Amino acid sequence: MEKINKFEAQREKIARATWAVIRREGLENASVRNVAQEANLSVGSLRHYFSTQNDLLIYSMELIQKKSDERIEAMRLFGNGPSTEDILEVLRQFLPLDTERRLEMEVWLSFSSKALVDEAIRAKCQVLLENSYQMLRTMLELLIFLKEVREDLDIDVEVIRLYGLLEGMSYHCIMLPDKFTSEIINHVLHEHLQTLK
Repeated sequence: MEKINKFEAQREKIARATWAVIRREGLENASVRNVAQEANLSVGSLRHYFSTQNDLLIYSMELIQKKSDERIEAMRLFGNGPSTEDILEVLRQFLPLDTERRLEMEVWLSFSSKALVDEAIRAKCQVLLENSYQMLRTMLELLIFLKEVREDLDIDVEVIRLYGLLEGMSYHCIMLPDKFTSEIINHVLHEHLQTLK
C-alpha cells in the first residue's frame, strides 16, 4: 500500500509540474521533456509514471477534479444534514476564488481549448463536465429538499443555467479579476439562487 501511495504521490507531483508549465508557457509547450525538467526528473524517470504525453495530460486534467473533490470532502459538510450554507460552499468550489482554484481554472481553460482539436482530451473533458453536472444536480435537489427553492423547478434547465453561470463567472474572474472580485461573484451566486425561490 505504501508503495502505491508513493507512486501516486509522484504522479501527482508530475501533474502539478505539468500545470506549472501550462500556466507559464501554454499547453503546447507541456512536452514530456519540459515537464520532466519542471519536476526535476529525467525523461526516463517521468516515463516510468506516464508512458505517453497523452497519459500525462489526461491525468493532469483528472487531477483538477480530484483536488476539488478532496477539498469538498475535507470540509466535512453535511455532518448534521444538508444546509444552504454547505451547498453554497460546494458551489464556490467551481469558482477560482483562491490561488489554488485559480491555477486549476487557468489550466482547465487551456485543456478546454485543446479539446476542440484533440479527441482524447475532448472525451475526458466530457466525462469531467458530466461529473460536474451531476454534482450541481445533487446540490439543486438538496435545495429543493430544504425548501430553499421552488419545488416545481425544471431541474434539467436549472442545472444548465447554474453551470453556465459558474463557468461564465470563472472565465471572467480569470480574464477580468479587478471586475469579477470574490465579493461580486459571491453576490451574483446568492442573487441567482434567490431567483429560484
